[in-house]
Amino acid sequence: LCAKGSAMTAKPRILIFDLDKTITRFPTFPPFLWRAVRRTMPWRIPFFVGFLPLFIGYGLKLLDRKGLKQAMHRLALGNALPRQRVDDLAEDFAAYMVGQHVYGEAQRLIDDARDRGDRVIIATASNRFYVTALAHRLGVEEIVATESVWHGDRLSPTIAGENCYGEGKRRMLDAYFAKAGIDPADYRISFYSDHVSDLPVFEMSDHRVAANPSKSLRAVARQRRWEIQNW
Repeated sequence: LCAKGSAMTAKPRILIFDLDKTITRFPTFPPFLWRAVRRTMPWRIPFFVGFLPLFIGYGLKLLDRKGLKQAMHRLALGNALPRQRVDDLAEDFAAYMVGQHVYGEAQRLIDDARDRGDRVIIATASNRFYVTALAHRLGVEEIVATESVWHGDRLSPTIAGENCYGEGKRRMLDAYFAKAGIDPADYRISFYSDHVSDLPVFEMSDHRVAANPSKSLRAVARQRRWEIQNW
């Protein structure tokens, strides 16, 4: 009777996944830019040389992550990419990633959660304009991601609001929950990430999984006795 009662009163679950190096085997933004340019705008390939001073500027703290991503986007894709081309490039990249570069363990967790009726959310600093296609191929409909400014049907390099990273990701998740009418206290939240920058989201979660963790996150996970999974 106790077991039956516990099952009846168990909270519904939300599984939240970081994307880059958690679900995917490597970061997605630079490869997306490279694949997009190589396939459709090869004349822009020399512009990638400009990434080096950008990375130096970021290392010297002359650029933050948001500024770095905007500058990389501008160099690679220009200032006004048509929506249809963006959508085509996103679908091509999603097919490439899901076909070859997604951890099978992550896909199985997502599939199992969906079969149970759990909510699954991808929360990522990557840009929504290509993450949406990738998430759909993974079977995930709920996305919290870095948003972009559109001018009509033209994609600009400008990030709308915050880069969905660190404390910003936590704030954007809180805003998403509020808009969706979700009270986190009513759910058991599991969070999967590879990176220590996601500590604010780990701290709001009930079940914390350091998936393919960086050295820094592995140390934190061991200290706090969080689950560690190597996929």
